[in-house]
Amino acid sequence: MQVPLQTAPGVHLEAGSEVQYGAVGVEPARDVVSDDITRQSKAFLEKGEIAQKLDDELNDAEAKRHANGFHADVTAIRDEYKSLKGVNAVGMVEVDGEKISVYDQYNNKLKTTLESYQEKASNGVVQYIFDNKASVYTRAAQNDMTSHSLTEQRSYNEDETESTITRAETTAGDAYKSWADPSGAFNIARLEALAAIDEYALLMGWNIDPDAIDPTDPEGKRKLGISEQYLEKRNKFNIDLAETVLKNLTEDKNQKGVRDFLAAIK
Repeated sequence: MQVPLQTAPGVHLEAGSEVQYGAVGVEPARDVVSDDITRQSKAFLEKGEIAQKLDDELNDAEAKRHANGFHADVTAIRDEYKSLKGVNAVGMVEVDGEKISVYDQYNNKLKTTLESYQEKASNGVVQYIFDNKASVYTRAAQNDMTSHSLTEQRSYNEDETESTITRAETTAGDAYKSWADPSGAFNIARLEALAAIDEYALLMGWNIDPDAIDPTDPEGKRKLGISEQYLEKRNKFNIDLAETVLKNLTEDKNQKGVRDFLAAIK
């Protein structure tokens, strides 16, 4: 006779046999506490990463806002300086009792503007990001301003040299009566104008040296030759001044003076 003993589904024991204790159908208890800790730690980690990402995005956005404002202000300063011409761009001005160049004045404006935006940064990270962007904008503005300064300095020098030539020619024309005196006002002004013409030629890159060697000659023997532009400018001055003297002497009805002057310039 079989005695059914329910130990597990589908298992029967014969009468008189030993009861077998085993792990059939038995699962170990799960460590619920450890699982909860793991899940919470992961959640906290994810929240921390999200918070850090939000902070990074906020810092980046703030830095960009300051950088955009700074770029606009720097561009305005640069454009204002580039609108200046001649002496207004390269001259001297008095700021707080000190004489400085206009170029330095506008560079100081860039510096002051930069410092004002740095003070707006809410933290060091924002300022670091802003500074990296601002340095690029500042260098670009300074490069443009430097280029403009050099151009206007050259232009200013050329204009002032031309003014010197014109002034000296006018002075010599007014002193026409002393044309025959080597140390008189006429010749002093005439020589000043000729020296200014030489200076102007050098500014323009014209050769005025009859012995200058052509740099393209591989043997270094061929002379460059005096610049045609220089000769034209010098000849025009001499002709214009001579015509002024002759006109004034003629109006004075000084026929002897006219004859003597014509003989001197032949």
